[in-house]
Amino acid sequence: MMLDELRKKLAAEFMQRTADGTLAQAATRLLAPGGIHHDWRFPAGWDSFLSAVAEAHRISPERRIEIKHLLSDDDFVIGHVHVVQRPGDPGAVGFFLLRFEGERIAEMWAAGQAVQADSPNIHGAF
Repeated sequence: MMLDELRKKLAAEFMQRTADGTLAQAATRLLAPGGIHHDWRFPAGWDSFLSAVAEAHRISPERRIEIKHLLSDDDFVIGHVHVVQRPGDPGAVGFFLLRFEGERIAEMWAAGQAVQADSPNIHGAF
């Protein structure tokens, strides 16, 4: 498997495990030691990120993520996703930018925006 395809597969697993609360079980395989996340909501370091993922799952155990697009360029993979906290929720549009070192995520950025169920745009969020 080419490195770009492997990284996209690993990014997809990372995003799914982030949604379903199981990231901690695969952290040593997916996350580079000393990696960086850029989520302003909690302290630096993978430990705080893993705690936040576990807490998010505790609050929304039915949360799911649907990957719409994955693009790879050199050490980076970007994911365009639909995150739904609970059935019937319109959810949010999310973007992950992951920087890899080898086969592990060394840096992560994420951004999101709530989907507006009554949007005037006929194309919707996706």
